[in-house]
Amino acid sequence: MKVPHAHQEVMLQVAGLDLELEALSSHLAELQTGAHLDALRTNLFAASSRMLEQQTQLENLQQELRKLEADIELVDKRIELDKQRLSSTSSSKDAEGISSELRSLTARKSNLEDQELEIMEKVEQVAALVEAESETRTSLSIELADAEAALAGDITKLASRISIVKTDRAAKFSILTEEASALFTKKASRGIPVAALKGRDCDACRIGLTSSAYEDVIATPADEIATCPNCQAILVR
Repeated sequence: MKVPHAHQEVMLQVAGLDLELEALSSHLAELQTGAHLDALRTNLFAASSRMLEQQTQLENLQQELRKLEADIELVDKRIELDKQRLSSTSSSKDAEGISSELRSLTARKSNLEDQELEIMEKVEQVAALVEAESETRTSLSIELADAEAALAGDITKLASRISIVKTDRAAKFSILTEEASALFTKKASRGIPVAALKGRDCDACRIGLTSSAYEDVIATPADEIATCPNCQAILVR
């Protein structure tokens, strides 16, 4: 088939653009999955889960602390009431009973206060953990947001580049004759359609031509199609 050498060069350029489009499209598809952000998302989810558990633990401790404070307040009121009763009674028997109850209430209050101190220490410890985890979560959220913004920018740039390459490819392909276009499309469906002849090597299959095959290709007029005997790609000399 006769194809002007200039058009053969165009076919080679189109083939190169097709390879670029394939690589760009593959890269775009990979970016769009956002797979490289999975580790950040996993870390953020883990931090959020830990913080939720710690917040729940903190709330339970605070609730327990409020109950202890209420119990201590009740004991204080009971102690105050018994002291008033003790100061106003004239019965030694009643006084002995009230005193015994006061001793029990005092012991009860001491026990409750010990529990209160223990819970307060736990509240302080868990609150510190919640604060630290909150800071970690905030840091990870910012890092993920920045990474997502960078990814969106990369996707936009890549999509723009693909659009430019497609436009360039369409413009070059339109230069070819209908017959040359059909030949290019047919060969492209089977592999690399066009490649340069570099020395004695086909740039498509990277296999060297035999001496006789090389001589046949070189002897082919510049405006006629020559093909690689190994992969059938059009060889542009």
